[in-house]
Amino acid sequence: MALSTYAKDIKFTKQGQGKGSCIQKGREGWVEIIAVNHCIKSPRDTASGQATGKRQHCPIRIRMPYDMALPQFYQALCNNEAIQELTLAFFSPNKLGTAGGQGVEMLTYELKLTNAFVSQVEFEMLNNRNPELTRYENMYVVEMVYQAVQGTWKIGNKVWSDDWLSPVQG
Repeated sequence: MALSTYAKDIKFTKQGQGKGSCIQKGREGWVEIIAVNHCIKSPRDTASGQATGKRQHCPIRIRMPYDMALPQFYQALCNNEAIQELTLAFFSPNKLGTAGGQGVEMLTYELKLTNAFVSQVEFEMLNNRNPELTRYENMYVVEMVYQAVQGTWKIGNKVWSDDWLSPVQG
């Protein structure tokens, strides 16, 4: 079971430090995220399997209950402001019985974006006259493109990274 993910260490070039509405101890000022989509493609020749071009990083898409970070993302979009750094922290329940005991919430993965730009912001308020939808909060979705990305699996510190400016290897 996945737990909430959080955006932390958000550094806007003009607005400074980004701040969300999270008040949970140890995560104060972070932005809670309830869904993430991230995709990197490598164009391939179907006959040989060889790369035919540069990797294609699709915009990363994050969905959040609306909070105080919403105006900052809109401001970055409207002013083409870079986000120097943004880290997504993914938490999972500990299923292995290590690092504090079984069932304990633990940081398992981090995804760090460098030189990101907001490419789209969507605000969503569902139909509040539909009783089946009234339990849902207002949401917003932010899509970002980025120059560099680094993923770190925290157990064993396994790291991968890519930079759009890096040449195709192989």
